Amino acid sequence: MKRHAFADLFKRYAKIFRHAWSQRKETDAPDLHPHEAQFLPAALSLRDTPVHPAPRITLWLIMTFALIALLWTIFGRIDVVATAVGKIIPNDRTKVIQPMETAVVKAIHVRDGQEVKLGQLLIELDATSAAADSERLRNEALTAQLEALRAQALLASLAHGVPPKLQPLDGVDAARLLAEQSQTTGQYQEYQARQRQLQDGIIRRRAELQTTQEQVTK
Repeated sequence: MKRHAFADLFKRYAKIFRHAWSQRKETDAPDLHPHEAQFLPAALSLRDTPVHPAPRITLWLIMTFALIALLWTIFGRIDVVATAVGKIIPNDRTKVIQPMETAVVKAIHVRDGQEVKLGQLLIELDATSAAADSERLRNEALTAQLEALRAQALLASLAHGVPPKLQPLDGVDAARLLAEQSQTTGQYQEYQARQRQLQDGIIRRRAELQTTQEQVTK
């Protein structure tokens, strides 16, 4: 009896389920456009109006970012950078590379850790200061050569009693050589004037001495 009762109950519920399943499409709300749902009653309009996609998209974005953050915490790696004060002391095979004089580095042609060859250009220094020093030293050397040339010309003129004449010198243009010649001639003329002045003084002193001696003799 109980089995038959349970069987009848199961059949009845199965029949009800089949009927409800066959009628499930009829209970669904019609697929309306937003402007069509505005003409329904308030309750039906609220029920049948399509949901705006923004909340759903926002929810999916939040879930996606949460999943990415979770995966990053599991598989990601973060480098820990520590800052400390210290000094690097190499063990061996080191060589100090430095110029003979301090200068400004114009260009670096190698990278850190790069293998270099003998004679390879490593760095390029700014030659502005060195070029200025080289020009200054060249001018000083040329000035010393001109002074020596003037001295030789003066000695030769004094020995032979003729005005000095400078010989051409390599690296000296005609204008500067003419200026040096004029300066040497001026020195020679000044020396001659001074010498004549001294000779006149000697003659005058001798005349005075002779006059004094004659007065003493009388």
